[in-house]
Amino acid sequence: MARHESSRVWPRSWWALGLGLLPALWAPPLIAEEGLIAEEGLIPEEDAEDVLLEEEFEEEEPAGGNEPAPAPAARETRQEAPEGTGHGGQFGLRLGIVGGYRMMFRYAESPFCGPPGATEDESCFYGAPWNLDVALGFAPFDSLELFAWGRFGLARDAETDTDALRAFGAGVRIYTMSDSALKFFVQPAVAMSFEGGGQDPSWRSRGSTRPAYEPDLLFHFSVGPQYDFNRTFGAYAGAGMTVGARRAMSATFEGTFGLQARYP
Repeated sequence: MARHESSRVWPRSWWALGLGLLPALWAPPLIAEEGLIAEEGLIPEEDAEDVLLEEEFEEEEPAGGNEPAPAPAARETRQEAPEGTGHGGQFGLRLGIVGGYRMMFRYAESPFCGPPGATEDESCFYGAPWNLDVALGFAPFDSLELFAWGRFGLARDAETDTDALRAFGAGVRIYTMSDSALKFFVQPAVAMSFEGGGQDPSWRSRGSTRPAYEPDLLFHFSVGPQYDFNRTFGAYAGAGMTVGARRAMSATFEGTFGLQARYP
């Protein structure tokens, strides 16, 4: 009887041992499979959809957090916006060289006209001496500039025995397209000239009337283009006329080229 019970216990022991060894035999293949997945980047099928969704979310998320980055086109537009060339609120210093051709019609006491020793002509036509224009101005608006004006002759007027020109006055410049680099101006101005003359003895003995070198009243008008390289520096050219009315009836057709600096 005891022998029969021991034979029944023995198979049960073997059955329990077999069940205990089964997990141990199955564990190495699982460990090897997990190592292969880690090395080759393989992902179980049940997690593949979650990983793809995370990658799409990262690609759609804008750089820099939740705030969208500005469009490249907008950034380029702001960087390439040209600087304006309007001159409102700026002071300006202008320097120009002036050349021209003069017509003069004498009064009874006007300076003589023509070279010494010639007959006493009533009129004369000749190339005017070169002059230097200097102006200091202020622009209350982009399209308007007020200026004080000075003109200085670079040589005596040998045709009328007159000293180098010295004239002082004021004027205004009106600009078209004032906010663009290339603009055009209209410039009226008025001045008084104070140069003397009559120093050549050959002129003094000519005729019975001594010429009078009184201050002359000058009216000036010119138009032309101006190109501003920036808000502080530009170049201009102009064509116009300066008319004298007191010392003699005179008109000088002029051409001007100059530079202008502005501040601030």
